[in-house]
Amino acid sequence: MMRHILLLEDDADTRLWFSELLHKAISDIIIVEAEGIQQALTLLAEYPLSMAIVDIYLPDGRGFEFIKKAKKFNPGIFCVVVTAFDDDTDIFLALQAGADGYLLKSQDKDKLVRSLKDIMGGAPPLSPSIARRIIKHFQVKDKSPQEPRVALTDREKDVLIFISKGMTRLEAAKMIGIREGTVAGYIKRVYEKLNVSSRAEAALEAKRMGLI
Repeated sequence: MMRHILLLEDDADTRLWFSELLHKAISDIIIVEAEGIQQALTLLAEYPLSMAIVDIYLPDGRGFEFIKKAKKFNPGIFCVVVTAFDDDTDIFLALQAGADGYLLKSQDKDKLVRSLKDIMGGAPPLSPSIARRIIKHFQVKDKSPQEPRVALTDREKDVLIFISKGMTRLEAAKMIGIREGTVAGYIKRVYEKLNVSSRAEAALEAKRMGLI
Protein backbone atom coordinates (compact mmCIF):
# COMPACT_ATOMS: atom_id res chain seq x y z
CA MET A 1 0.00 0.00 0.00
CA MET A 2 1.37 3.39 -0.99
CA ARG A 3 1.90 5.93 1.78
CA HIS A 4 1.34 9.63 1.14
CA ILE A 5 3.90 11.97 2.70
CA LEU A 6 3.68 15.75 2.72
CA LEU A 7 6.91 17.70 2.34
CA LEU A 8 6.34 21.26 3.57
CA GLU A 9 9.42 23.28 2.63
CA ASP A 10 9.69 26.60 0.82
CA ASP A 11 13.13 26.05 -0.74
CA ALA A 12 12.97 24.06 -4.00
CA ASP A 13 16.51 22.65 -3.72
CA THR A 14 15.86 21.47 -0.17
CA ARG A 15 12.60 19.83 -1.24
CA LEU A 16 14.45 17.92 -3.96
CA TRP A 17 17.22 16.89 -1.54
CA PHE A 18 14.84 15.71 1.18
CA SER A 19 12.55 13.99 -1.29
CA GLU A 20 15.52 11.85 -2.33
CA LEU A 21 16.24 11.02 1.32
CA LEU A 22 12.63 9.98 1.89
CA HIS A 23 12.68 7.64 -1.11
CA LYS A 24 15.91 6.07 0.19
CA ALA A 25 14.49 5.60 3.66
CA ILE A 26 10.90 4.54 3.02
CA SER A 27 9.55 2.33 0.26
CA ASP A 28 6.20 2.66 -1.53
CA ILE A 29 5.62 6.36 -0.91
CA ILE A 30 4.02 9.20 -2.80
CA ILE A 31 5.41 12.62 -1.87
CA VAL A 32 3.23 15.70 -2.21
CA GLU A 33 4.97 19.04 -1.87
CA ALA A 34 3.95 22.42 -0.49
CA GLU A 35 5.81 25.72 -0.26
CA GLY A 36 3.60 27.24 2.42
CA ILE A 37 1.04 26.51 5.10
CA GLN A 38 -2.09 27.31 3.10
CA GLN A 39 -1.03 25.04 0.25
CA ALA A 40 -0.18 22.32 2.77
CA LEU A 41 -3.61 22.57 4.40
CA THR A 42 -5.23 22.14 0.99
CA LEU A 43 -3.16 18.99 0.38
CA LEU A 44 -4.03 17.75 3.86
CA ALA A 45 -7.69 17.72 2.85
CA GLU A 46 -7.02 16.16 -0.56
CA TYR A 47 -4.70 13.27 0.33
CA PRO A 48 -4.70 10.51 2.99
CA LEU A 49 -1.45 11.72 4.51
CA SER A 50 0.33 9.41 6.94
CA MET A 51 3.28 11.72 7.55
CA ALA A 52 4.28 15.36 7.20
CA ILE A 53 7.85 16.67 7.03
CA VAL A 54 7.63 20.28 8.18
CA ASP A 55 10.06 23.19 8.03
CA ILE A 56 9.62 25.89 10.68
CA TYR A 57 10.06 29.21 8.89
CA LEU A 58 7.74 29.49 5.91
CA PRO A 59 6.56 32.41 3.73
CA ASP A 60 3.06 32.48 5.26
CA GLY A 61 3.78 31.53 8.85
CA ARG A 62 5.58 29.00 11.02
CA GLY A 63 5.41 25.24 10.75
CA PHE A 64 3.95 24.95 14.25
CA GLU A 65 0.70 26.42 12.95
CA PHE A 66 0.38 23.68 10.34
CA ILE A 67 1.21 20.93 12.85
CA LYS A 68 -1.55 22.05 15.22
CA LYS A 69 -4.13 22.15 12.43
CA ALA A 70 -2.93 18.89 10.89
CA LYS A 71 -3.18 17.05 14.22
CA LYS A 72 -6.68 18.41 14.75
CA PHE A 73 -7.78 17.39 11.25
CA ASN A 74 -6.01 14.02 11.29
CA PRO A 75 -4.83 12.91 14.78
CA GLY A 76 -3.02 9.94 13.26
CA ILE A 77 -0.67 11.96 11.06
CA PHE A 78 3.01 11.72 12.03
CA CYS A 79 4.59 15.20 11.97
CA VAL A 80 8.36 15.60 11.92
CA VAL A 81 10.05 18.99 12.01
CA VAL A 82 13.13 19.14 9.77
CA THR A 83 14.95 22.43 10.11
CA ALA A 84 18.31 24.15 10.24
CA PHE A 85 17.44 25.77 13.57
CA ASP A 86 18.07 24.18 16.97
CA ASP A 87 16.92 27.06 19.14
CA ASP A 88 15.41 25.85 22.43
CA THR A 89 12.27 27.90 21.86
CA ASP A 90 11.69 26.33 18.44
CA ILE A 91 12.24 22.83 19.83
CA PHE A 92 9.69 23.16 22.61
CA LEU A 93 7.15 25.08 20.54
CA ALA A 94 7.32 22.24 18.01
CA LEU A 95 6.70 19.60 20.69
CA GLN A 96 3.90 21.64 22.23
CA ALA A 97 2.26 21.91 18.81
CA GLY A 98 2.25 18.11 18.59
CA ALA A 99 5.40 17.34 16.60
CA ASP A 100 6.40 13.67 16.79
CA GLY A 101 10.05 14.37 16.07
CA TYR A 102 12.66 17.03 15.40
CA LEU A 103 15.54 16.53 12.97
CA LEU A 104 18.30 18.92 11.94
CA LYS A 105 19.18 19.43 8.29
CA SER A 106 22.82 19.66 9.32
CA GLN A 107 22.76 16.06 10.55
CA ASP A 108 24.79 13.52 8.56
CA LYS A 109 22.86 12.36 5.49
CA ASP A 110 23.10 8.66 6.36
CA LYS A 111 21.92 9.35 9.91
CA LEU A 112 18.95 11.29 8.58
CA VAL A 113 18.01 8.34 6.36
CA ARG A 114 18.34 6.00 9.34
CA SER A 115 16.15 8.28 11.48
CA LEU A 116 13.50 8.31 8.77
CA LYS A 117 13.62 4.51 8.55
CA ASP A 118 13.18 4.28 12.32
CA ILE A 119 9.96 6.28 12.05
CA MET A 120 8.30 3.36 10.31
CA GLY A 121 9.23 1.18 13.28
CA GLY A 122 7.58 3.58 15.68
CA ALA A 123 10.72 5.25 17.03
CA PRO A 124 10.43 8.98 17.78
CA PRO A 125 12.87 10.73 15.40
CA LEU A 126 15.11 13.15 17.29
CA SER A 127 18.56 14.33 16.27
CA PRO A 128 20.99 13.31 19.05
CA SER A 129 21.83 16.90 19.98
CA ILE A 130 18.13 17.73 20.21
CA ALA A 131 17.41 14.70 22.41
CA ARG A 132 20.21 15.67 24.79
CA ARG A 133 18.92 19.22 25.11
CA ILE A 134 15.36 18.10 25.74
CA ILE A 135 16.43 15.65 28.44
CA LYS A 136 18.66 18.27 30.06
CA HIS A 137 15.75 20.70 30.11
CA PHE A 138 13.59 18.24 32.03
CA GLN A 139 16.24 17.09 34.47
CA VAL A 140 15.66 18.22 38.05
CA LYS A 141 18.41 19.26 40.44
CA ASP A 142 18.09 16.30 42.78
CA LYS A 143 17.85 13.85 39.84
CA SER A 144 15.07 11.99 41.64
CA PRO A 145 12.19 10.48 39.63
CA GLN A 146 8.94 12.40 39.85
CA GLU A 147 5.43 11.07 39.84
CA PRO A 148 3.10 12.56 37.23
CA ARG A 149 0.57 15.13 38.37
CA VAL A 150 -2.13 12.53 37.60
CA ALA A 151 -1.33 8.99 38.72
CA LEU A 152 -0.95 6.28 36.08
CA THR A 153 -2.07 2.71 36.62
CA ASP A 154 0.53 -0.06 36.41
CA ARG A 155 -0.76 -1.08 32.98
CA GLU A 156 -0.61 2.53 31.74
CA LYS A 157 2.99 2.74 32.98
CA ASP A 158 3.82 -0.46 31.07
CA VAL A 159 2.38 0.97 27.87
CA LEU A 160 4.24 4.27 28.40
CA ILE A 161 7.54 2.41 28.86
CA PHE A 162 7.09 0.35 25.69
CA ILE A 163 6.09 3.24 23.42
CA SER A 164 8.89 5.38 24.89
CA LYS A 165 11.34 2.67 23.82
CA GLY A 166 10.06 2.96 20.26
CA MET A 167 7.79 -0.08 20.15
CA THR A 168 4.78 -0.07 17.85
CA ARG A 169 1.31 -0.61 19.31
CA LEU A 170 1.32 -4.18 17.99
CA GLU A 171 4.70 -4.93 19.58
CA ALA A 172 3.56 -3.46 22.90
CA ALA A 173 0.35 -5.51 22.72
CA LYS A 174 2.34 -8.73 22.24
CA MET A 175 4.64 -7.88 25.15
CA ILE A 176 1.73 -7.22 27.51
CA GLY A 177 -0.57 -9.92 26.16
CA ILE A 178 -3.49 -7.72 25.13
CA ARG A 179 -5.05 -6.58 21.85
CA GLU A 180 -3.56 -3.79 19.75
CA GLY A 181 -6.79 -1.81 20.00
CA THR A 182 -6.60 -2.01 23.80
CA VAL A 183 -3.06 -0.61 23.69
CA ALA A 184 -4.34 2.28 21.56
CA GLY A 185 -6.90 3.03 24.27
CA TYR A 186 -4.22 3.02 26.96
CA ILE A 187 -2.03 5.34 24.88
CA LYS A 188 -4.91 7.79 24.54
CA ARG A 189 -5.50 7.79 28.31
CA VAL A 190 -1.78 8.19 29.04
CA TYR A 191 -1.56 11.15 26.65
CA GLU A 192 -4.59 12.75 28.32
CA LYS A 193 -3.24 12.22 31.84
CA LEU A 194 0.23 13.53 31.01
CA ASN A 195 -1.15 16.34 28.82
CA VAL A 196 1.05 15.33 25.87
CA SER A 197 0.25 14.81 22.21
CA SER A 198 3.20 12.88 20.77
CA ARG A 199 5.52 9.95 21.45
CA ALA A 200 8.45 12.34 21.85
CA GLU A 201 6.70 14.18 24.68
CA ALA A 202 5.57 10.90 26.24
CA ALA A 203 9.16 9.63 26.20
CA LEU A 204 10.29 12.79 27.99
CA GLU A 205 7.65 12.26 30.68
CA ALA A 206 8.71 8.63 31.08
CA LYS A 207 12.30 9.82 31.52
CA ARG A 208 11.21 12.42 34.07
CA MET A 209 9.29 9.77 36.01
CA GLY A 210 12.31 7.45 36.07
CA LEU A 211 10.60 4.73 34.02
CA ILE A 212 13.29 4.60 31.32
